[in-house]
Amino acid sequence: MELMNVITTASTGSVDLDKDVVYIREQIAAGRKSSHEVARTLLKIRNEELYTVKCATFSDFCEQYFGINKATGSKLVKVAERFLGDNAYDAYQISQLMEIRNASDEQLAEINPLMTIKQIRDVLHPKKAIADKSTDDSCDTATEDSKFDKTITEPKFDKNISEDENTPSTITGEDWTIILKDKSWEKAEITSMRGLINFTDFLRTQLHTETIDKATMKKVTIKF
Repeated sequence: MELMNVITTASTGSVDLDKDVVYIREQIAAGRKSSHEVARTLLKIRNEELYTVKCATFSDFCEQYFGINKATGSKLVKVAERFLGDNAYDAYQISQLMEIRNASDEQLAEINPLMTIKQIRDVLHPKKAIADKSTDDSCDTATEDSKFDKTITEPKFDKNISEDENTPSTITGEDWTIILKDKSWEKAEITSMRGLINFTDFLRTQLHTETIDKATMKKVTIKF
């Protein structure tokens, strides 16, 4: 008799769960695995501990019956618990609600359902967004400065460049050297990536001068 009572109680207790399992699986089949409806139903199953009929833990139940991992299941339940009892959040996508599930009331006041995930994250993590931008800007500035810093890239000639009859035999910049012969570029040696940048800048200047015969520039061999 006692055994029968246990079996009957267990069966009765699983009726609602069976309906919920069917409902969630239908939502998943319709492409709504992460949705308001699924989140609400999972919250009910967890709060009423209906999952105990099937599994030892709620996370095991979500994984076994719906393929929802522990992290996602936890986020969905948190969203339902905090937002889905309030009609004010019905206009939000579930992905947006997952982003703001731990937001402060002050942050929530700055967020609306028309915002993109990136915009929401910028509100939630303003310092990080500013720091990332500052880092990017500083990197860009440093790169530009290094490319156009004439005190670094200004080449040196071993003879007076203005003396046409005495063409310099070498032109040397930072981490690069050109060896010339009768105004022809016989060889260019570059010893670093910075040298390659500086050498490229020097090439740009040659497009606007007659210092070296441009026809010979395409014949240069670069050693790196």
